[in-house]
Amino acid sequence: LHPSCSTGMRILQPLRCWAKPPDTTESEELSFSDGSPAVAADGRLYVAADATLKVFDNYAAGGATAQQTFAFAGDVRDVFARGNRLVLIYDNDVAIYNDASTLDGDADVTFTGTAGCGRERMNSPQGAYLTPAGHLIVADKENHRVLIWNPDRIPARGTLPEPSVVVGEPDPDTCGESSNTSAGP
Repeated sequence: LHPSCSTGMRILQPLRCWAKPPDTTESEELSFSDGSPAVAADGRLYVAADATLKVFDNYAAGGATAQQTFAFAGDVRDVFARGNRLVLIYDNDVAIYNDASTLDGDADVTFTGTAGCGRERMNSPQGAYLTPAGHLIVADKENHRVLIWNPDRIPARGTLPEPSVVVGEPDPDTCGESSNTSAGP
């Protein structure tokens, strides 16, 4: 059992645990660090709340209790949905689920970043967005830049390669205050 997992949770990946739905109908308090809620095409609400991702099925009917809770070893910073795809940002990592209903399994696409500077690193990513055309855009907050992956660089499964474009830095391997420029491969 990973130290961040509570008793009764099972580890799905080295950084994630999964808990069965709670047996309560009481409303629960959410603790947000950053990020925003997202709604997938199937209507489920996803809320990134500190080290957890909470899933609500019947929120529109007044269901205020998460039906599923996924705990992470690190801080879940943001969640974004496009159709039924989910993008999660946690620590310096990005995870893409091609089908939100498979959230209790391993992510389809991952980018495991190491804190720091460089095209293959992130430093406190803050938000993610999948465009209608399929581009993945991630705000690399502490490196003062935006990372963009073109659709042809996002595999259906596996590891995300280095980004196609780095916006905000003339040299993608140098990070600091934004100079309002972009660099690409």
